[in-house]
Amino acid sequence: MTTTVPLPSQAVIAERVPELDRAAAAFLSGSLVAGFGHANSDVDVYVCFARRDDLERVRAAADVVAEPVSGSPVAVFYADTVRWDVEFVLAEEIEALIGRVEALESVEKVPLADPEIDLLYRITVGRPVLGAPLVEAWQERIAGSPLRAVLTSRYLDFADTMLDDALGLLEVEDVHAAAYCARLGFEWATHALLAADGRICPSDKWRIAQLRNGPAGSIALDDYLEIVEMRDFDGRRWVERVVDRAREIAFEL
Repeated sequence: MTTTVPLPSQAVIAERVPELDRAAAAFLSGSLVAGFGHANSDVDVYVCFARRDDLERVRAAADVVAEPVSGSPVAVFYADTVRWDVEFVLAEEIEALIGRVEALESVEKVPLADPEIDLLYRITVGRPVLGAPLVEAWQERIAGSPLRAVLTSRYLDFADTMLDDALGLLEVEDVHAAAYCARLGFEWATHALLAADGRICPSDKWRIAQLRNGPAGSIALDDYLEIVEMRDFDGRRWVERVVDRAREIAFEL
């Protein structure tokens, strides 16, 4: 299932997005472009400057704020009741980030921050508004990089930590806390399957939408929902079953 929410036209984007004429590239991204959007989804636009002076000028603008996680300057406004988030970045910083990923010699313990992973994902699903050759070159480089394997390894590590906690909690008879950790471990393992398949959306809220579009390895949507909704929870045995299922996913990868 994909969104039926229309994307803004090129003319509307040009009218509403500040400093677009100074950009080396710009692209739409987020849930609307990825096909996960809904009636209340934001319009996400990334404006990429070649010059640091342009970024600093927009950062100083009265109607621009700092994005809470990445710290990048963002213009937020509403048009026809729809929220627009326009994030401004330096093209050279994107180049450097992609270069770091391309140069990785190991997929384990990679120092990628969550905002960096999110930006890489948003580039991969981006729809160019301006500077299409540059955006498409970034997409090709990311597709040819070890990013998919890096994220698969990262999410398996998270899963393993949660599953170890689940078993440790069972040892002290804290069944409900163990169930919570087992479920999280299974979710991270499913996330690893999606990443291995090239579906690297980092947001938990879109995991169901991704599985609705097709199974991840051996996990179909209903398999996933059966566990995360804890449909057949029966205490300790449920925890053990979920831990075993999540461990199987690790072997599958």
